[in-house]
Amino acid sequence: MSVREDLLAKYSSKVYKNREKHLVQLEDVTNPQEIAANKRAIPGVMTARGCCYAGCKGVVLGPLKDVCIIVHGAIGCSFYTWNTRRNKSKADENSKGQNFVPYCFSTDMQESDIIFGGEKSSKRLLMKRWNCFIPTVS
Repeated sequence: MSVREDLLAKYSSKVYKNREKHLVQLEDVTNPQEIAANKRAIPGVMTARGCCYAGCKGVVLGPLKDVCIIVHGAIGCSFYTWNTRRNKSKADENSKGQNFVPYCFSTDMQESDIIFGGEKSSKRLLMKRWNCFIPTVS
């Protein structure tokens, strides 16, 4: 039995059927294999991969601690990027105890905001956050 078959044998029959084409074995392969899970995500469908924005926010903005990151968009975008974040940094001695990573700030844009720009909701949220936290970037 191959390593792949041994691994798949531990699953139930339903999971086995679903995962069978998602695993390939690189050693001792006689015919070329393609990973069936290597497909593009369908827009509007939540996946473990996330979207381009979620990836950028996690990689680029994730390590920042002493800034308030405000998402001017739908609440789902904010929640998904906040909930799946991998950089759960902690405040250090240089940040004077300020760590805004646990917070998820969003203007919660609705359809009318998207059509008309949502500047009022954006300004309102900025003023609220400024009054609460007054963050400093070092």
